[in-house]
Amino acid sequence: MNQETPLNEAEIQAKQIKKELWQEKIMSFFDQLSFLEQTPEQKQAIAIRVKEDLNTGKLYWLEIILSSIIATFGLLQNSVAVIIGAMLIAPLLLPIQGIAYGIAEGDSKLIIKGIKLLVGSIIISILISYLVVFCLPIQTETSEILSRTSPNIFDLFIAISSAIIALLALSFKKLSESVAGVAMAASLMPPLSVVGIELALGSFTKAWGGLLLFFTNIIAILFVGALVFIFYGFRPHKKDSEKTAKDIVFLTVIILALIIPLVSGLTKITQKIELEAQSKKIITKILSEKIPAAEVGSIELQRNSENDTLNLVGSIKLPENISFFREIIDETTNELSNQLHKKIQLDLDIIRTARITSRQNQSPLKSQIQQAIQQVFHSHVSDGVLVQLHITKHPQKPNTWSAKMIYTIANNGVIEPDEKSVLETYINKKFPQLQIQYWWTQLAESQYIPPSLRFIPLPKNDTPLESTESQKIN
Repeated sequence: MNQETPLNEAEIQAKQIKKELWQEKIMSFFDQLSFLEQTPEQKQAIAIRVKEDLNTGKLYWLEIILSSIIATFGLLQNSVAVIIGAMLIAPLLLPIQGIAYGIAEGDSKLIIKGIKLLVGSIIISILISYLVVFCLPIQTETSEILSRTSPNIFDLFIAISSAIIALLALSFKKLSESVAGVAMAASLMPPLSVVGIELALGSFTKAWGGLLLFFTNIIAILFVGALVFIFYGFRPHKKDSEKTAKDIVFLTVIILALIIPLVSGLTKITQKIELEAQSKKIITKILSEKIPAAEVGSIELQRNSENDTLNLVGSIKLPENISFFREIIDETTNELSNQLHKKIQLDLDIIRTARITSRQNQSPLKSQIQQAIQQVFHSHVSDGVLVQLHITKHPQKPNTWSAKMIYTIANNGVIEPDEKSVLETYINKKFPQLQIQYWWTQLAESQYIPPSLRFIPLPKNDTPLESTESQKIN
């Protein structure tokens, strides 16, 4: 026993020497990072300010409550301006900078104090948002809410940039502290409000997405904050250097682990954009064949429903004298399902349009061509209706014009090629100095609604869907 004691003491001394050498390497590394070294007076002022900010009072909690309420109503109203108003308060900056400072200094008590304050702020913020939505008859999710339920790698970069601006403002007075507060709150308070809103709506998956966004931001901000304080020249005591290094490594590992779901989120967004573009292309192609006058607006892909069906929501602009049948939607949906190899639910808003051209800006020659075509069409095609007529001038050839005619014939009749040739020859003789290109598009008689019947409610069975305003087809 007595012979083993010196060996144990020797081992302890060796470990102690090894530990001290390791601590010296860490301290040397921290010294190399202090490229924004502050004067002792500046560091003392920063330290006093950070520690005093953790001694919060009633004003801090009032800011938390008000910023949460403002952010919640801003998200529900889809108002960016109101959300920015909540960002201006930025109460969460105080515990965050306290934790980051504690990590840089190796001060466990300061870290624990900051964590307690931050956790309390998080709970109150989520609870306030939950109660606001729970007490109001609101069951809708705005784009501002949904945009914060699917975090991606870009959100991590935004959080890092926000942290740099906010923490540099502690030393560099040229950076507006209000701007720093906005940058920080933009990454923290709105996602917390989204968590409370989605919990109140029963959307736990989306609430988790908002919480993931907040957690990503908080880890990135703490990591950058600890580094910035080290850049300023703050460093732990030698005996606490290993703790500071381990804390920074721990934050780094978490960030690297978060990159996986964040990159996956970006991939999903990319796939969503590509699928929307492909869907719009297919819809445009089908409608151009069925209804040439239709114009496809935006097509948006919503989240998958429980039965794994993709819900496409969009709009179609259609002249008021052109009817639209549910069968066209069914055919379009089937074609989308076949080409995309997925189950599709298509919801389209039909927006009725009318074009009015200023006579002062209209070319006299264009008006003459238009009137001549209308006259000869109505005189030679007594059972036809010229639904639309578009006269355009070739941008590079001054004497070349195009006439696009959309028409319908009673009893689903047709205009024979010889008849079209007669009409075109008549117009060409009237304007011998011009070269006019003609485009003929015939609509089925059932697709045209006469003006006298345009606003009369029609039976539901096998009839076109009409409205003076936008209407939805499922």
